[in-house]
Amino acid sequence: MKSYFVATTTALAICCSSLAYAADSMNGTTLGEKGVSFSVTGSATLEVPNDSARITWTASTQEKTLEAATKKTIEITNSAIASLKKIPTLELQTVDVSSYPVYSEKKGNKAPEIVAWRVSQNLIAKTNDVSVVSKAIQTVGGKLQLNGLSFDVSEQTRAQYNEQLIKSALNNATQQAVWLAEAVGVDASHVQLEDVKFHGTLPVRPEYAVMRASNKAVGLANDAMPAPSIEAGLSTLNLSLSAQLKITK
Repeated sequence: MKSYFVATTTALAICCSSLAYAADSMNGTTLGEKGVSFSVTGSATLEVPNDSARITWTASTQEKTLEAATKKTIEITNSAIASLKKIPTLELQTVDVSSYPVYSEKKGNKAPEIVAWRVSQNLIAKTNDVSVVSKAIQTVGGKLQLNGLSFDVSEQTRAQYNEQLIKSALNNATQQAVWLAEAVGVDASHVQLEDVKFHGTLPVRPEYAVMRASNKAVGLANDAMPAPSIEAGLSTLNLSLSAQLKITK
């Protein structure tokens, strides 16, 4: 697995129940009899390799009749699906069938006439095995137009990293409490954790990995379509929490 790093940031919001400040400087701060309550917000960040992909293709044909255009589009889509099913890790879905007429040019006072019909259908492939993306694109090269390719972190992988994110964020938050305790002359054993609230994970931020291209623009037959070089890239996972703590004498 590729390496990653953890980064944490913290913000302190101190609400004092009883905290006496020395007159000379902050270094003279003392702890009141009732102690001090405060909240700490910590966040943790992980950069992890993308392990899921989404590919979008379009089958589009133009024929003299709507029936002929629909039939040909369906045939192209079905042929592509049959080829892609040979890659077992792909999850396929057909969506967004559309049709519209093609009109002749207007000449004088003569109204434009329908001279043809164009029918399109989108095909989406999802996979949690990014190693098959290049093969999938090559497989339907020349049959379908490639509209989009994006990478992300799968839900399963995010769940695996949640434990590390939580521990890192909480460790960062409580470390701030220890530093504050030491500043007022007590050790970590006087720090009490009273409550923790999770703010949830922030949206995943892909570092890179979106590709747009057209297989038809390549001008190659399906068997001559080269396998493209694919880099899935990295995404950033985030988690934040707030901890309510108290320092006692």
